[in-house]
Amino acid sequence: MDGENNVSTLKIFSGLICIVALAIAGCSDVAPDSDATRNPVTPGPTPDQHDHGHAHGPKGGELFEIPAAGIKGEWVPKYGQDLIIFYIYEQDGKTEMPIKAEKLVGSFKIQEVETFDIPAVGVDEGMASKFEIVDEKLALAMKTSGITLTVDIDGQTHTVELEKDPHH
Repeated sequence: MDGENNVSTLKIFSGLICIVALAIAGCSDVAPDSDATRNPVTPGPTPDQHDHGHAHGPKGGELFEIPAAGIKGEWVPKYGQDLIIFYIYEQDGKTEMPIKAEKLVGSFKIQEVETFDIPAVGVDEGMASKFEIVDEKLALAMKTSGITLTVDIDGQTHTVELEKDPHH
């Protein structure tokens, strides 16, 4: 019972830290410069161009790169549904690139390693560029600690560390 209380306390504490961090740093779609200081001939940045240490993908999620495979990916959270969607792109980070994979594997460690199979969606001839999972634990890890993502491409296993969601 004491261990359960510690886990509950840790979840509440982590949630409070995330709320405070979001309130302080945030990720607003409003550019830091005001209309008064912006050159009227040059428009200000669009919401996808705001600069705060990470890149947004074409679906509005967080971009990541797997350099050894020459590809990029994007993860899009839908936390209200505990849904995380992953897309695989060509190096341009925009063009979806199907890979021969039935699943991606996500994992994280708090007290022990938890592993999640993230199944392919819309598989065509064994190829897919979209993978998704509905899982409360994985969604919480994406918000608070990040995960290790494993992708098998052409018989080679690639691993990438996805940091926690910078918006939470």
